[in-house]
Amino acid sequence: MDHPERKSTSKPQLRRFIHHDKPIKRLGFLGAGAESCVYHIECEGKSYALKLARHWPYYDTDFPNRIKAHERILMAPFVHEARAFARLDSVDENGTWAVKCHGWIKLNDSQFKELGNKHQIFCRWAIIKDMIPDEISMSDIPEVRRKMQIARKALLWPGDVKPENYRGSFIVDLGNTITYPEIRRSGRIQDAGRYLLFFNDMHKKNVAAAKKLEEWLKKKQDEQENQEEPFIRGDGTNRWLNPEKEV
Repeated sequence: MDHPERKSTSKPQLRRFIHHDKPIKRLGFLGAGAESCVYHIECEGKSYALKLARHWPYYDTDFPNRIKAHERILMAPFVHEARAFARLDSVDENGTWAVKCHGWIKLNDSQFKELGNKHQIFCRWAIIKDMIPDEISMSDIPEVRRKMQIARKALLWPGDVKPENYRGSFIVDLGNTITYPEIRRSGRIQDAGRYLLFFNDMHKKNVAAAKKLEEWLKKKQDEQENQEEPFIRGDGTNRWLNPEKEV
């Protein structure tokens, strides 16, 4: 992020990507969800992941009427992610528990066009992160468990602790993460004591979610190990292949 000397811990805000006005090059498409698409990009010779929000401002349809319009905006996935990364940066934990974030960007015409034509219904607001190609593995689980304490210290509750939201030991999707203090869908802001109890309970759920990650990875590993190996005949040929058939 740019201007680190301006970092505020009292009112943390996600800063703008330092190369926000530079050309970007699309290197690939990484995936899509209900609220965003993620692209592999290059900017100023460095590789990044760009998460493009589908809608901003974003208005959900299941909010109670007593929640004001500007409060609904604060509960949008794009804002959830921006607030969570800003909080991590404000406590010097950017790039420890979650993937390192390099700030927000509002794409200009040429940057937006570079991503392709399939996202034309999207807005132009995006978040720039480190590009981590490695999927989570069993060897990452101890580090995932240890780093849950960072989220607790920063008063963050990740709502999507699942394998596809991890790269290595880093969680990469904070779009469903709650940052204290947060407006509840009931329309009330809980007092600090009740909210801390809420986060303590969520921490227990996060620890349980990390255990589920380990169980899922172990199951996947067992399935791969139990796959039937090709049988090699005495003459060195594979019984699954027909040597007389050409493709």
